[in-house]
Amino acid sequence: MPKNDRQWYTQKAAAIVEAAKPARLGEVSAEQITAFFPGYAREQQLSVSEWQFRHIDDVVQLVFVHLASSPGAREVDWDQLRRLPWTSLSAPQ
Repeated sequence: MPKNDRQWYTQKAAAIVEAAKPARLGEVSAEQITAFFPGYAREQQLSVSEWQFRHIDDVVQLVFVHLASSPGAREVDWDQLRRLPWTSLSAPQ
């Protein structure tokens, strides 16, 4: 990851960990992970571009797959998530 992006990824990772509460990261289900994306966009009142959602997807994968080794994360169809129409998930302008 480029050095300039580390702070952004760190902030997003912290938001994801907070959003997972009260569950432990390793106990989060695939449904909770996939529900994070539209919920996060609405809660943050984001109207973001496709590339920003792709980066958020990367952070979610880092947190749940690589850091927490969550069984639920192994059930997520990450390729399908990347094909979702992200514009329909962002908050209205």
